[in-house]
Amino acid sequence: MIQKARFNKNLTQKELGEYIGISQSYVSKIENRKTKSLSVNKILSLSLILELDPIEVFKFIAEL
Repeated sequence: MIQKARFNKNLTQKELGEYIGISQSYVSKIENRKTKSLSVNKILSLSLILELDPIEVFKFIAEL
């Protein structure tokens, strides 16, 4: 979900990470469901940039 939305926006993991203030490797962990640790502010930023429903992003991250 996150990766597909990022591809649709033509963003690299590094670019997305820079927009929301996290590393490229952390973006990779989020996309591959290797972490549940992401603040509400980061989820909202991610949702805004990728034009996703924040609740769906939260569910995606929570379903590790």
